[in-house]
Amino acid sequence: MDQDIIIVGSALYLFLVASLAKLGSKRDIGGKKSFLYSFCLTPVVGFIIVFSSPKKDILHIVHYKCSRCGLEFTDYHRNCPSCRKEGVNVRLSRKSMHTY
Repeated sequence: MDQDIIIVGSALYLFLVASLAKLGSKRDIGGKKSFLYSFCLTPVVGFIIVFSSPKKDILHIVHYKCSRCGLEFTDYHRNCPSCRKEGVNVRLSRKSMHTY
């Protein structure tokens, strides 16, 4: 009975630490530091440290790529302008990227 409590408690502790590391990766503190703070100083202290750190500036970039010719466009086009000149209508696929 006591072993089950220790195993469940340890699993819960590691889950909280990993969750705070995931949240910390989107902030200036970073995932590794937030993992170490949460693991060594308890998840409660890690929570305070992670949420006191400012968020990273995330830039969301959308590109549209042609599967036929491989060209990428930043402006929305329904079909590839380059392939359309050749008389072929190819739909562009949307590619989303996040950068810090």
